[in-house]
Amino acid sequence: MQEVAALQPIDFARLPVVAVAAWLIFGETVDIWVWVGAVIVFMAGAYISHREAQVKREAARLAAATAASATATTTAAATGAGAPGTEATSTAKPG
Repeated sequence: MQEVAALQPIDFARLPVVAVAAWLIFGETVDIWVWVGAVIVFMAGAYISHREAQVKREAARLAAATAASATATTTAAATGAGAPGTEATSTAKPG
């Protein structure tokens, strides 16, 4: 999926390049609605790319936090710290 995201700007660059080529070669002109649609498509793609980057960062942060928590739990279990029934009890009688 990373390769597709890397090629996305090139894909979006096709519309202006083709519009200029059509104007130069065939004398075609595009109306305002073509450019409005192009802006909508471009902005949607930019938003999706931004949102995917946010989701990826959040997933990486969550995975790191989960790994740190698992490491702490494993270390605590290996040392007996925090395990139920392993609390130190005093045999001395009060008083």
